[in-house]
Amino acid sequence: MAIISDDLDKELIRTAFSAFAGAFCAFVFLRLAEALKAYYERLLRHCRALSKLLFVTNELIDAINLNLYEIDQFTTIIQRGRDEGRIPICPNRPQALPFDGTVLLDLTNADLINELFSLQCTIRRFNGDTHSIATMYDMFRDAVIRDKSYRDTYLSNCDMCIRKMVEMRKHLVDLNDRTIHLAATVRVRLKRDRPLFLKLMGFLLRTHHEKRFQKALDQEMEQVKKEVKMVKTQSRDAVVRVSQQEDMAAEGGADKTTNQPIEGAK
Repeated sequence: MAIISDDLDKELIRTAFSAFAGAFCAFVFLRLAEALKAYYERLLRHCRALSKLLFVTNELIDAINLNLYEIDQFTTIIQRGRDEGRIPICPNRPQALPFDGTVLLDLTNADLINELFSLQCTIRRFNGDTHSIATMYDMFRDAVIRDKSYRDTYLSNCDMCIRKMVEMRKHLVDLNDRTIHLAATVRVRLKRDRPLFLKLMGFLLRTHHEKRFQKALDQEMEQVKKEVKMVKTQSRDAVVRVSQQEDMAAEGGADKTTNQPIEGAK
C-alpha cells in the first residue's frame, strides 16, 4: 500500500506540475504575442507617421519658396511704385506656413521628435509675424485708399513692412534648409525603420517604372486626348442645341404676343 501511495502521489505531483507548466507557458507565450503585436503596431504607426511627415515636408518646402517669391514681389512692387511717383498697392504678402503637428504623436525616434518640435516652434513664430504684418499693411492700405493725404505715412509704413519682410526672408531661407534636412532624415528613417514584413513586400512592389512603361503611357495619353476632345465636342453641341431651343421658344412667344388683339381697339 505504501508503494502504491507513493506512486500515486508522484503521479499527482507530475500531473499538477504539468498542468501548471502548461498554463504558465501559455501565459508567457500569450503575453509575448501581445507584446510583439503591440511592438509591431507601434512600429507600423511610426512608419505611417514618417510617410505622412514626408508629405508634410514637401508641402512645407513649396510653401516656403512661395513665401520667398511673395516677399520679393512685395519689395519690387513697392519700390517700383515709389520710383514712378505713384502710390503702390501690392496684393502680394507672405502667407502662413502649413504644418500638422499631430504627426509627432506617432513617432518613436527621440532625435527626430526634437528636431520636428523645434521646427514647429519656428513655424508658429513665423506665422504669427506673418499675420501681424499682413494685418498692419491692410490697415495702412485701406487708410490711403480712403484718403490720399496719407500717402507719405503709407510709404513710410511700407518701408517698415519691407524691413520686417527682409528679416523674415532670412529666417525663411534658414527654415528651408532645415526642412530639406528634415525631409532627408525622414527618407533615411523610412528605409531603416520599416518592419521586416514591409521590407519583404518592398521587393514585390514596383517603386519605378519598367522599360515598357513609356510606350504604354504614350498610347494612354493619346486615348485620353481623344476622350477629352470628344467630351468638348459633345458639350459644345449640347450648348448649341440648348441655345437653339431657347431662341425658338423666344420666337414663338414673340409671335403669340404679336397676334394677340389690343384691348379697346375697334
